[in-house]
Amino acid sequence: MKKSGLLGVMVVAMAFASSLYFFSPEYASGLTGFGGIDTHMHLFSVSGKRRDMTPNRGASGSFQRPGGQKRDLGESRRPPSLLRGPDSPVEEEYKNAARTLLKLMDKRNVAKAMVMPPPQYPGQPGVYDYKTLLPAIQAGGGRLILVAGGGSLNPLIMGTKADKVTQMDTDNFNMEAMQIVKAGAVAFGEMTALHVCKNEGHHYMAAPPDHPHFLQLADIAASHGMPIDLHMEAVPEEMATPQRLLEACSKNPRVLPPTIPGLERLLKHNRNAMIVWQHIGWDNTGQMTTQLLNRLLYAHPNLFLSIRILSWQQTRREGHFRNAITDPRGRIRPEWAELFSDHPGRFMVGGDGFVGENGFNNESSESFNESWRAINNLLEPARSKVSWKTAEHVYKVHK
Repeated sequence: MKKSGLLGVMVVAMAFASSLYFFSPEYASGLTGFGGIDTHMHLFSVSGKRRDMTPNRGASGSFQRPGGQKRDLGESRRPPSLLRGPDSPVEEEYKNAARTLLKLMDKRNVAKAMVMPPPQYPGQPGVYDYKTLLPAIQAGGGRLILVAGGGSLNPLIMGTKADKVTQMDTDNFNMEAMQIVKAGAVAFGEMTALHVCKNEGHHYMAAPPDHPHFLQLADIAASHGMPIDLHMEAVPEEMATPQRLLEACSKNPRVLPPTIPGLERLLKHNRNAMIVWQHIGWDNTGQMTTQLLNRLLYAHPNLFLSIRILSWQQTRREGHFRNAITDPRGRIRPEWAELFSDHPGRFMVGGDGFVGENGFNNESSESFNESWRAINNLLEPARSKVSWKTAEHVYKVHK
């Protein structure tokens, strides 16, 4: 056999061996005998959504984008709602949603889940945070864990320009953060540095990852041993917004600001602050490559990644082919398998499901089910590390 042919056979054999290490033979069989920890889930109330999703034109429903352009943000696809007092219909819906989430977790053998409000902006209709979720989380029998800040800290960051932060702003931010600590949250989130708009009912938000309030939050998080849950698109340098995002939503700007340089400054600011970059594998810019993630993981020991795997049908709809974690048959691609192997103890699962009392909304069920379907079929030791051991270490939560 020629050397080139032999080399080709060796490459194929190595890829096959890698897939065997990461996947059990019964890939499509479903559950395995362990309990995972999901680091990123949401609850929603349908009646709260109906009441609160009407744009509030009398409030500040816009914010200043990088470059000075102001845009009305309109409605969000993510359903905020207000707590209407003890035992209100909305509170009861959240409790029912929590019970439904527990049943869905059981189907995927997920022992515990971090539940949090999504990132919100100043003046967003029906802005809500952990106080709305607390009764439902407390009804979860210890299996639902509070993460907070998306409805209180994130609007403060979005509403304050990085070069205009005053001492009063700093004090107010600290006060809000300390209330979250006292409430018993295990992490701050969901925060965002760049959130692109996927449809006209969705929203666009951006703030530098090294915004003074993000740096302040890193110090607070480090002092209390609480990680920061971060939603952020991968943008190594300023880039033109992908055409499909411009066509999907008029709120997206034509140029996306860089995020990776600011993320690295945030990570360097306080090495004791653990940053959990969520939605790894959901690549809206085409820049979330394994090469980029590999470099960041080697350079920053306080960076952790939480994966979100889409079904191949959703991957095709959203155009995430280039850097998808799995192939069309649901198998982890060799470059991702290598990344998991090179950085044990740095990956977790964040299903990013939105659950109401009647179940998932249509879109988020795919990422929750696909993420856990893949992880439930990893072989040891990768399976335990990704599914729960890393989450236990980072969030100090035991399954």
